[in-house]
Amino acid sequence: MIPAAPDVVREGSPAQPELAVSAPPSEPLEAPQQEPSALEHRDRVVAELRASGVDRRLGAPASTVVKGWSSKLAQFAVGGSFEREECYAKGCFVTIVHPSLQDAEKATDIITRTGEFNGWQAGKMRSGPIAHDDGRVELTWVMYPPPPDGHVLLETLPPDNFEELMRRGSPQ
Repeated sequence: MIPAAPDVVREGSPAQPELAVSAPPSEPLEAPQQEPSALEHRDRVVAELRASGVDRRLGAPASTVVKGWSSKLAQFAVGGSFEREECYAKGCFVTIVHPSLQDAEKATDIITRTGEFNGWQAGKMRSGPIAHDDGRVELTWVMYPPPPDGHVLLETLPPDNFEELMRRGSPQ
């Protein structure tokens, strides 16, 4: 049997073992990277999309989606100014500038319940809110492409899911 190594005890404190201390690293540690702002992240995503080249297959379906979203925001009297959608090989995006953060949040609640949103046959992403000095807030929505042999947008869109919004009287 191998005897256990005795605890190293500091002088004057027999009940507390001595802690091993390592030498500081010879090179300084890298500072933790800061999360990019919503604007920086959105700009990187948009630059990557634009760099992928134009994709004509996505244009008409993306236009249908954006028109639907615009109509439904108007139906709920939620403010938002849509910029023109752009489509590229890696996906489409549209930026909406809302009068306030509250309108941006209401718009998200509406958009994610539309048949257009749920009928898009691939991933989607929304940027974080990008605040303007005047209180307006912009959101950029990205719609990624489905596989080359897949449908972009269902021919028959699923129904909008506004029942909860109607019961509440308006979106949150």
